[in-house]
Amino acid sequence: MHESTTYQISSDINFNNIVFNSTSTTALTSIIATMEEGKTYFLRVKHNGAKYGSSNWSTTVKVNTIVPVSKL
Repeated sequence: MHESTTYQISSDINFNNIVFNSTSTTALTSIIATMEEGKTYFLRVKHNGAKYGSSNWSTTVKVNTIVPVSKL
């Protein structure tokens, strides 16, 4: 049975500098995190179950933030 989901965003692939860490029992619809323009971030999630404990972390996803054209 699903108990919660943990979400993390980091500025490094090893998750040594986490900029967002949240555990939620409901669907995550938005993230409040300070993410700089023109930077690379890494995201991962894991399932936390009431009966069997936590899963392994998901495959890490790499994302790049953009610099708005108006700032170029």
